[in-house]
Amino acid sequence: MDDHTAVRTAIERCLNEGCTVNVDFRSVHADKSLHWVRLTGRVPQLTGSSSKIIHGVIADIGPQKRAEAERFELLRRLAEAQENERRRIARELHDQVGQTVTGLSLGLKALEQKLLGNPGQEQVQWLRSLTSELGRDIHRAAADLRPTALDDLGLKDALLAFATDWSERFGFAVDVQFVGGSARLSPEIETVVYRVLQEALTNVLKHAQARHLSIVLEQRAKSLHIIIEDDGVGFVPDAVDSVDRSYDWKLRSRPPLGLSGIRERLSLVNGTMWIESTPGEGTTLFIKIPTQENGPTP
Repeated sequence: MDDHTAVRTAIERCLNEGCTVNVDFRSVHADKSLHWVRLTGRVPQLTGSSSKIIHGVIADIGPQKRAEAERFELLRRLAEAQENERRRIARELHDQVGQTVTGLSLGLKALEQKLLGNPGQEQVQWLRSLTSELGRDIHRAAADLRPTALDDLGLKDALLAFATDWSERFGFAVDVQFVGGSARLSPEIETVVYRVLQEALTNVLKHAQARHLSIVLEQRAKSLHIIIEDDGVGFVPDAVDSVDRSYDWKLRSRPPLGLSGIRERLSLVNGTMWIESTPGEGTTLFIKIPTQENGPTP
């Protein structure tokens, strides 16, 4: 089993460095059944003793692992249902509502031509302008729900289009760079990455007061690395998991709540995230997603 290497490495590190060992691994019983256990312990600090013995506890964590697997499956199914519903609504907006608005715009154009030089022409022009704006809003809403580029062209083109639109709408620069391989990732990973970057940009817009955002995606042989960096107000990273502290961005006491949503989405593809930030000096998010063997640990 691959767990042998992990356990051996953890024990050797504990013996050599005196640190605490805390490792989960699978154990095969005599009846060939598989069980999850956790080894926790440390080398006792005994005066004058040179022996290397670990004192600790081995506990059965099977129920906990099953609960984690059930939670993962629930999150996966919820995310899949959400994306399917987003896709359905976006299609209806584009194909039905969008076509109706287009027909309305054409009808108003014909009416405007009939009213050339007559009273009411200016009002029809205003209505045409309003209808065009409505059509753009519908198209943008459909793209936000589920961009067709993500399904048809892939993550790179979808992100470039999203960054361009975001810059035009909100007036700050978004720079996206792609490094490494160009092969398409699995649909699940592409969707997670797109939603994570959507959430990250929303956090920057709401809280960071930034003027520039840089996104770098590096595709390696077995993993995808993402760096998201802004020049905003920053915050104290230690407050990320402090849910009981008061929310006051003037005091930089707590980061955006959207970070928990990002972590939850990343968990669907075994992704991890860590943060570097200092008040007044911006924020950098580091994300790593394995691109092989995604899913819960069996």
